[in-house]
Amino acid sequence: MNSANKTLTLTLVVLLLSSLLVLTITPVNVQAVSKPSVPQFNIKLIDNSYDIPPITTTYIDQYTGKENTYTENGYHVSRKTLEVTIKNQPFTPYTNATGHEINLYYVIQFKGHFGEDKD
Repeated sequence: MNSANKTLTLTLVVLLLSSLLVLTITPVNVQAVSKPSVPQFNIKLIDNSYDIPPITTTYIDQYTGKENTYTENGYHVSRKTLEVTIKNQPFTPYTNATGHEINLYYVIQFKGHFGEDKD
């Protein structure tokens, strides 16, 4: 029985050491991939609308010699823009295992009130 206990103990020690050996081996080309955080952003509506005033033109009719006045109506030009500001976050570009360069990009999309949803 003493011999069986020694064999069992030796087997357990070998299994334990082999499992520790497997856990400590890491591949050489593994890189720490930084996980991007949720970006902080700000959206601001900027109104650069303006009015074009009415234009009055006075001219002399070449056939009658009379002075005529022509008034072109004024109008409003609506010019609104959205300004999107994104606070940069730390991200280091890297090359993955297949040789592609990995970068961080933002995709900003919008649709009009009557636009279709595009998935």
